[in-house]
Amino acid sequence: IDNRLDDAFRLLTGGGRTALPRQQTLRAAIDWSYQLLTEHERTLLERLSVFAGGWTLEAAERVCVGDEIEGTSILDLLSQLEHKSLMISEEPGVMYLGVERRYRLLEMTRLYAQEKLAARGGEDRLHNQHLDYYLELAETLEPKIDLRQRSTILKQIDAELDNFRLALKWAYDQPDSSSGRKGLRLASALWQYWDLRCYFQEGRGWLERGLALFSKSDQGADFLLGKALYALGNLESFRNDKIPAE
Repeated sequence: IDNRLDDAFRLLTGGGRTALPRQQTLRAAIDWSYQLLTEHERTLLERLSVFAGGWTLEAAERVCVGDEIEGTSILDLLSQLEHKSLMISEEPGVMYLGVERRYRLLEMTRLYAQEKLAARGGEDRLHNQHLDYYLELAETLEPKIDLRQRSTILKQIDAELDNFRLALKWAYDQPDSSSGRKGLRLASALWQYWDLRCYFQEGRGWLERGLALFSKSDQGADFLLGKALYALGNLESFRNDKIPAE
């Protein structure tokens, strides 16, 4: 089973011979539900697969818009996807920028939607919009990590940690320097989070990877380099690695 988890749809096959075709495989079941969607619902479902670990309405309105999908239609489309059991909404009990409700896809549905998105095209644009949104979010939350708001802000970042990690990976995997620069900005904006949650090794890894891709020719390079080195030095210091910190 472990060796076959990379192809989950083929793993769950072989329903009873008397079962309906859509009940004989997991893929067939999801495909049957997918075919019942309107074209706009299908498009949004595919685009939602770029999120990891859930998202808010605001995030969906910023990341998934474009072409035939407008921001004003996102809430209604999300409601339809939930009504048709292709998405789950939940209230984690943590106030997230004034919005409590979060949404997520079951992992099998997310994998299916990713395949459909790849076939349709436009993955790069969606991932770039995802990166831009979470970079903006991180830089907005960064100065709010103070004694008065620390607990709330840390919980907000906890809720989006999978999305931050996905955005960092995407940024660093792209061949253009501008994406790598955004990744370094994102890692630098999160350095206090890495510290306060004791994720020293992870924080160091993201910062070091970004610094390895750093281009001094970029606009604002000196400020970004200084901030990244300051963040890395602090994480090294808090781990009692004095020589690397210096």
